[in-house]
Amino acid sequence: MQSVLAAGLAIIMIVIIALVLGLPVMLLWNWLMPTIFGLPEIGFWQAVGLNLLANFLNFLTRGGSSSGGGSKDIARSSSRRRRRRRRGRRRRRRRRRRAGSRPCVRKLQGCEPCPCPPGCGRHGGGAQAS
Repeated sequence: MQSVLAAGLAIIMIVIIALVLGLPVMLLWNWLMPTIFGLPEIGFWQAVGLNLLANFLNFLTRGGSSSGGGSKDIARSSSRRRRRRRRGRRRRRRRRRRAGSRPCVRKLQGCEPCPCPPGCGRHGGGAQAS
């Protein structure tokens, strides 16, 4: 009895999904494609097939994730974030090193040199704050 109910529920769900996915594709196609490209209008089942084809091609190009939110995409985006963070840290370190190698502003003005070690980064280029 339960298997019959499950099968009936599955068939109803498939019909609802087909309606939800096929109807918008059919309406949009019949509204846009004949006027823009001169293509013929399509029926409901052709729209469902077109939608399935588009999902299948998306599945192939996304590496197995039809929804776009698969674990590969998440892993890729988190590794990108890590790389960007590392790049940002490297850039900041380089700036600090360059700032420490520049002459102290106070020294250029004839004042005594900055007491901090070169590259401390506290005074914006090694100069002591006023």
